[in-house]
Amino acid sequence: MTLVVRITRDIGPHHLDVDLEVATGERLVIVGPNAAGKTSLLRSIIGLDPAGDGRIALGSEVWHDSATGADTAVEARRVGFVPQHPTLLAHLDALANVAYGPRSRGAGRAESRAIAMNAMETLAVDHLSGRRPDTLSGGEAQRVAIARALAIEPSLLVLDEPTSALDIAARPGMRALISTATAASEAPAVIVTHDAVDALTLGDRIAVLEQGRLTQVGTGRELAAAPRTPYVAELLGINLIRGSLQGLVLSTGAFELTVGAHDIDDGPAIATVRPRSISLHRSRPEGSPRNVWQSRVTSIDRGADRVRVRLTEPVEIVVDLTPAGLSAIGVGEGDEVWASVKASEVTVASG
Repeated sequence: MTLVVRITRDIGPHHLDVDLEVATGERLVIVGPNAAGKTSLLRSIIGLDPAGDGRIALGSEVWHDSATGADTAVEARRVGFVPQHPTLLAHLDALANVAYGPRSRGAGRAESRAIAMNAMETLAVDHLSGRRPDTLSGGEAQRVAIARALAIEPSLLVLDEPTSALDIAARPGMRALISTATAASEAPAVIVTHDAVDALTLGDRIAVLEQGRLTQVGTGRELAAAPRTPYVAELLGINLIRGSLQGLVLSTGAFELTVGAHDIDDGPAIATVRPRSISLHRSRPEGSPRNVWQSRVTSIDRGADRVRVRLTEPVEIVVDLTPAGLSAIGVGEGDEVWASVKASEVTVASG
C-alpha cells in the first residue's frame, strides 16, 4: 500500500507544505535542520497533530481529508511508531510491553504474548523479555520499542531519530536492526534523522525538509550528485564505500581500502571518508598514506571557497579542495589523477 501525504499547516514561524508518496516496502528518510518541521510532519501523519489542509491516505484507507472532513483516530491508523525516546510502560516487563499492542487490539493474552515473542525473536531481543524498562540500556529500550511497533503488524512504520540517543559505537547495530525490522514488514516506513550515515544507509529515498518545505527528494546518490541547497551539500559531504571487511581491509572486489582501528566483525561493512580528508596528486605520491590509487576526474564543481572533484573507477568518490589546491595540482575533467587518504581518516561500520 502506498502512503500519500499532502499537508499544509502552520507550525510556529514556518508553514508546513509537503507533498510526497512512500511505496509499499519503501523506506523514506526525512532529513532537515533543527526546527525544519520533521517531527511535526510525523505527528500529523500519525494523527497526533492536526494535518491542516490536505490529504493523508494509505492505500484505500483515507486517514485525513480536509475536503470531506475525514479524520481517522490515532488508534485506528495502525501505525507502528518508535519515538526518539522510547516510552515503555514502567510496570510491565519487556515482553508485556511488546504484547500491549496486540492485546489492546483484541488479541487474547496467550496470543498477544506469542505475537510479541515472535517480534522479539525477529529482532534478536527475546533474551530481554523478562526485564523491566528501568533495567534496560538506551539501546536495549530502543530495540524493545521497535519490536513493540512490529507486533501490531503495522500498515505503516514511523521512526523518529532512531539513533540519536545512542553512542556512536551502538549506532551501526541499531541501523542493522532497523533494516531487519523494515524488511520483516511490507509496510512503507518513514524515518526521521539528522545523521547523514543514517540517511544514506537506511533510505531507499531521502526527502529534505527545510523551513517546512521539501527542497529535494531522491536517492542518496542523486542528492550527492546534485545538491540543491547548502544544507544538502553539507549534510551529504561524506563518501560511503560498501564492501566486505577483513581485519583492517575493506574490499569492494575492484578496490581495497585500509581502514582505521575498529571493533567491527569481519563481513559486510560500510566505510566512510570525508571529502576533505582525501588528497589529490598529479603523479603517484612518495612516502604517502596507506591508501593510494589512480583514478579519473569526471566532474569539477567550483564554489567561492571550495571545489568539489568527483572521481570514477575503481571507486566513485568525492574530494573537496580549495581553489588554490586544485590550481596547484593542475588537473581538469577527464584527467587521470592519484588519490590518497590516511587509514586513520577512514571509519567503518557494520553494513
